[in-house]
Amino acid sequence: ITSPGAPGVIIGFNKNIAWGFTNANSDVLDWFEITFKDDSKREYLHGGEWRETSIRIEEIKVRNGSTVIDTVVYTHHGPIPYQKGQKPFDEQIPPGAAMRWMTLDPSNEGLAIGKLNRAKNHDEFIEALSYYDGPAQNFTYADIHGNIAIRHNGKFPLRWRNQGKYISDGSDAAYDWQEFIPPDQVPQAKNPARGFLSSANQHPTDPSYPYYLGWSYGDYERGARINERLAQMQNISVQDMIDLQNDVVNIHARNLLPALLGHVLPDSLSPDERRVYDELKDWDYSYRSELMAPRIFDYWWFYLNRSIWEDDMNRENASLRWPSRTVTTDLILNDPGNRFFDDRNTEEVEALADLIIQSFRTACSELRGDYGEFGDGWALGKSRPTSLRHLGRIPGLGRSGLEANGSFNTINATTRTHGPSWRMIIELGPQVKAWGIYPGGQSGNPGSKFYDNMVDGWVDGRMAELLFLQSSGETNPRLIGATVLRGKE
Repeated sequence: ITSPGAPGVIIGFNKNIAWGFTNANSDVLDWFEITFKDDSKREYLHGGEWRETSIRIEEIKVRNGSTVIDTVVYTHHGPIPYQKGQKPFDEQIPPGAAMRWMTLDPSNEGLAIGKLNRAKNHDEFIEALSYYDGPAQNFTYADIHGNIAIRHNGKFPLRWRNQGKYISDGSDAAYDWQEFIPPDQVPQAKNPARGFLSSANQHPTDPSYPYYLGWSYGDYERGARINERLAQMQNISVQDMIDLQNDVVNIHARNLLPALLGHVLPDSLSPDERRVYDELKDWDYSYRSELMAPRIFDYWWFYLNRSIWEDDMNRENASLRWPSRTVTTDLILNDPGNRFFDDRNTEEVEALADLIIQSFRTACSELRGDYGEFGDGWALGKSRPTSLRHLGRIPGLGRSGLEANGSFNTINATTRTHGPSWRMIIELGPQVKAWGIYPGGQSGNPGSKFYDNMVDGWVDGRMAELLFLQSSGETNPRLIGATVLRGKE
């Protein structure tokens, strides 16, 4: 798979190796509060001295409209994305703050992709990635000799723990990026004893890793489920891997739901609530489109989480970031007497059981209000259909109403508006075979029958065998057309 304008295959394979990647999620962006000398913004304070800014005039030409003139102020930290009075893209970032972002630094990802496409072994794979600075990715690797590897690859600033988590003082040189984590010490592994490697945007290291990489990673459930399945699998076939990529067991629900149900007394429920309770009690924790239990659990979790944290984290003058799903689940399972379960806005002292029962009843009521009486309308696929929007957000050119399996924290991470953008399986050997599918089609023409010809297969979890042509002159009966790119004559 590639992207428009990219000089090669970004995720793919050749006759010797295969590679893929997921977003690394490590922090490579800091904000700096800038102290300007005056409103001209020609100078700013840094290290006890006044430094000059640079000013760049950007002209943005608009078809059938006036050209937009944007004056951008640059500090040594980076640009000032918006000034006072301009609409911010993040309300928590004050106007006039400078942005230091690794992807704005000069780098040569094009060369990295070119070398990756031609790599024959692990050494050449690593050499190719030496040119890749960002955006940082978890690169996975396999070759015809049976080697596997993973590398948390990118350029990461050396920082003390939690540096950059909040807005830094741009006048204090101590906050400047100065050095970077040595490339040979980024998180990586090759041929582990357990026999497999995986990545699902989770934290890439354990607490023994000596460098600070960041704090905002995907929760552990998807990665844990992948590892759980791989550890159980023997003599793995292509179909096994297809089934793995379509796995929709939700570890969060599996961990939490039995404890929640244990606080609910079935005899205290109304007949309608009892039906909801029974639906959850018999659930296997899979997010299949025809099931009602996934949506019931989602609603219950939403209202329970809100009842725990809204009174503590939302203030009139500011809002605090709510604890992660993992932290909240741990409190429920292991610290049921925690003071955060009390609603500070009421005189009585609430216990966890009170919040669980109250949120269960709220979830039942809200589901009825949103989707009618208990029944098929509550099913995951009908109450949370998936929409694949056109990249240009052009109405009518996407596909909506898709009854897809999955959730954001299952291996098949499908939601209302997102899902796996590329599923791929490679079988290396003397004769390389490959399978793949993406939520789209083979033609960019909305009038073509190939515009969305892969969408239904993607929803159903099917994969298509890929053609691996090894020369420009090779033909195959499956080829129905060709596009030839020529230089200027």
